[in-house]
Amino acid sequence: MELIVETLKGQHVTLEPIREDHREALRRVAADEDIWTYMPRNAAGDYFDEWFNIARELTDNKTEIGFVVRCNGEGDVVGSTRYLNLAPVHDCLEIGHTFYARDVWGTKVNPAAKLLLMSHAFEVMSANRIELRCNALNARSRAAIEKLGAQFEGILRENMLLPSGRRRDTAVYAVLKSDWPRVRAGLRKRLNA
Repeated sequence: MELIVETLKGQHVTLEPIREDHREALRRVAADEDIWTYMPRNAAGDYFDEWFNIARELTDNKTEIGFVVRCNGEGDVVGSTRYLNLAPVHDCLEIGHTFYARDVWGTKVNPAAKLLLMSHAFEVMSANRIELRCNALNARSRAAIEKLGAQFEGILRENMLLPSGRRRDTAVYAVLKSDWPRVRAGLRKRLNA
């Protein structure tokens, strides 16, 4: 698997590799505290600059690949997502650290972004496996992942220590290259409805 970092443009959204001129637009999106309820770290308010600087650094050195998500119509930045847990030797990666402005929850933004990310990973970078993970308590995220067509694989029990000191259980889903034609068709159907 070859890591190829580029802007991904689709019918509904554009994903741009995170860069300095995205800081203030993304800060406005991240300001909603409700976004961070189930996330491993908070990026609202005073925490934002540290989060953003780390995301940029990880993207710049290709440890992770962070993107901002921009709606094509208005051009507004409405969130962020990443490739992480990159394992090129195994042709695997994870899509995660995803958050969106509340006004795009339940719209075509998430399936459109995931279609772009998975298309790029499977068809350009030659990935074999994509994982999607979330807090096992986050019913909204779990439902969104399942609606994408990802296969539930299980729960990693107490695998993450949260800033609150609580240990998080993580729900793990995956899409394999062999699943991709079915998942891609489902996403396209949702986006064309």
